[in-house]
Amino acid sequence: MSSQSRPLHVFAAVFETREKAFAFGHPHWGPEPADDVSNEEYAAWEDRNPQWPMKSELRCRTLDSDFVEVIWETTGSEPEAVRHIYGRC
Repeated sequence: MSSQSRPLHVFAAVFETREKAFAFGHPHWGPEPADDVSNEEYAAWEDRNPQWPMKSELRCRTLDSDFVEVIWETTGSEPEAVRHIYGRC
């Protein structure tokens, strides 16, 4: 086992909803095209997916979704006011 350590990056962001936070912080597939689309359109959809805005924005090729965690906290009188995304890049 290698003793080389990798840096840990902590990202903080504010999102309107939990769904938007997870859509940014984790890879996901866009809606699948209808059955009647051409092979070229379907191939283009496959090329665009999965979508992962966080990885694209950070331009970090080594970011692994297994090491990304979205934390959604409720604090005091402002529910869901603190949002964090942790990741190792």
